[in-house]
Amino acid sequence: MNNHISVKNQIYQCLPTMIISITVGILGIIGVYVLSIITGTPVSYLTRDPASVFNTKIYIGILSYLGLFLWSATTAICFFGFSLLVLNNKRCHACWFLFCCGLFSLVFTFDDAFLLHEQVIPNRLHIPEFLIFIGYAIIAAIFLVYFIRLILTTDYLLLLIAAMFLGISATADQFLPFGNRESFFEDSFKFIGIIFWLAYCAHTTTRIIRNGFAVK
Repeated sequence: MNNHISVKNQIYQCLPTMIISITVGILGIIGVYVLSIITGTPVSYLTRDPASVFNTKIYIGILSYLGLFLWSATTAICFFGFSLLVLNNKRCHACWFLFCCGLFSLVFTFDDAFLLHEQVIPNRLHIPEFLIFIGYAIIAAIFLVYFIRLILTTDYLLLLIAAMFLGISATADQFLPFGNRESFFEDSFKFIGIIFWLAYCAHTTTRIIRNGFAVK
């Protein structure tokens, strides 16, 4: 069987995707350029790798980068599972569970990448860091209460371990003095917590899809 798809057919099939992709790309580039003008930052500083800009060792911040990779992977897994459910008209409880997990992961990806809870929100919006953590905790509690029945059908031990490590990291961030050892302690627990969060989301998404979208 000849599965060759002509370029013409690909243009028709992929035209919406191509339009969205080029639009997002152009808006991103324009945004970076505008940010460069507003902040007076050389535009190359906003496009190049930080290690190249500041001439530092390439492994500086490696654990932080790995954490961002894991947050991003979790976001992709959850949103992919969500999209499969929606495309197959399975608008069930599990569908929105995966969406919320993906949204959490996306928020924390941006938070870690751009230091939102550490610098941006406290300095720009004048909201104390501990209030931000309380806000996160309240949202997490609402999430747990709303999806508790579904969560109990999953490998929730992984979720509990992830919450424990991330909770220890957040507590250390608030109560330990800032220093080399303290930062290592905090970031190490956060990294392990992210790994378990990824493991939990991967397990849960796989189970929902494997069971033919049977989780309600």
